[in-house]
Amino acid sequence: MEIKAIDSHSHIGYENDEEIVGKNIMMPYLPTFSEYLRLAKKNSVEKVLFAPCTSPMIIDKIRHFTKVYYLWEYVNGKYRYFSEVVNNGKIIKGEMSKNPYMEVNLKIFRYLKNLKSEISTEFIPAVSLYFDTPDYIEELLSLNVKGLKVHGISTGLYDLNRVNQDILLLLKKSGVPLVIHTDFVKNPKAPIDYLYSENNPINWLKLLVKNDIKGYLVHGCRLSSECSRIMKDNNGQFLTGISPDILLANEPERLMIKTDNYLETLFNMFDIEMMAFDLDYNWNYTDRVTYTYDDEQLNRLNKLKLSKNNKEKVLKKNSERFFNL
Repeated sequence: MEIKAIDSHSHIGYENDEEIVGKNIMMPYLPTFSEYLRLAKKNSVEKVLFAPCTSPMIIDKIRHFTKVYYLWEYVNGKYRYFSEVVNNGKIIKGEMSKNPYMEVNLKIFRYLKNLKSEISTEFIPAVSLYFDTPDYIEELLSLNVKGLKVHGISTGLYDLNRVNQDILLLLKKSGVPLVIHTDFVKNPKAPIDYLYSENNPINWLKLLVKNDIKGYLVHGCRLSSECSRIMKDNNGQFLTGISPDILLANEPERLMIKTDNYLETLFNMFDIEMMAFDLDYNWNYTDRVTYTYDDEQLNRLNKLKLSKNNKEKVLKKNSERFFNL
């Protein structure tokens, strides 16, 4: 009997006659549910945890008006944050506001709530650990969300010591995990490299351990053996997502060790209870030029020839336990 999977981390947006919501400012394609459904069926997914894209846009198709609430730049040795609107082709830079993901979160939450599909969905709102207010985080937690997504690159988290401590306290009390983008670069040179370096999964795990917060760390913790040790020492507090395996394999400079087989190395490095299946739609591209999407994640996992019990843990059981599904 086929084991049905939980996709523990993917992205979603939508388009209707009036607007486009959630398109990544850096990506050519909007992640739509119809496209995701094809991918989910190919990979035997029965439930998905959706988060907004990084740097999401809201495009008013009627007024030809585009909003992006959260951008950063590096000027005179400092990271600066701003919003941006495009009004009939004219770009207008604005100040950063509090709770920059609020509108995107609300629109996607309503969209998923009204969505009718054979696949069950959960929403993981995007948050800013620099600009969100504790009141807004409490509002999100009151919706009984299964997690909160933080992407330190798109949100410009250059110093994890500067994150809002009141938000961390709320997360500790709630028991709701952070879903965290992890990254790595060995020798940072450019401003974005310093963000890659600061958002190293080891740094995140140390912050989470210190504050007793659960964490779902995506991208296989960038193949960090130190993360495997920390996770083992804090049994049940952490889980790592395994995707996007093709993109990660094609960008070896952002992995901590060299490997000819990303998935095989990951499964040799981490205990089976520490890993969860995810598709990370729409990021598992073969390259960043043609953006050709790969849909064979489950088939590659099957090639590892896991026991039925271990396969079920990775595909489903670990996520059910961790996210209280």
